[in-house]
Amino acid sequence: MSHLIQAIDIDGTRYCVKHGASTPKWRTVAFTDEGVDPVGGEDNDEWEVPVNFTERIGLLTFGTSCIWKATIRFILEASSEGCSGDVTVNDTLIGSFSRDDDGSPGEHIDFLVDLSDLGFIDRPCGNIWRIGFIAWTEEPNTVPIIIKIIDVTYGPPV
Repeated sequence: MSHLIQAIDIDGTRYCVKHGASTPKWRTVAFTDEGVDPVGGEDNDEWEVPVNFTERIGLLTFGTSCIWKATIRFILEASSEGCSGDVTVNDTLIGSFSRDDDGSPGEHIDFLVDLSDLGFIDRPCGNIWRIGFIAWTEEPNTVPIIIKIIDVTYGPPV
């Protein structure tokens, strides 16, 4: 099943909503910095940030339509020595984190985005999400940071 919506403008170019692991599709293609790859394909809503260097700064961008809530999850490994991340929607900061220690293996940090609470639920041309990250180590490291979108809820609320 598909439905018609107005294309979403991301940085001056229009994109259709035709991706996402749920049905109906709810987001545009995701734009990432070089070396940040989708895990299992574009519709899987999961990206891997390789940390096989001493520093990585990047950004993941996509547009959404017809959803009410979603959770952005950062999955960090113990050997990801230092990292930080933030989530914004329509240039409004939703949350951020910074970690300078080794943490626990498989540790995750979640940001629940509720578009209704933010006042963005009725935007006719969609919402622009940007997920920024910085990862650093003193020695080159090969353990990735994973960014996932989980718990997508269609809306608006009733």
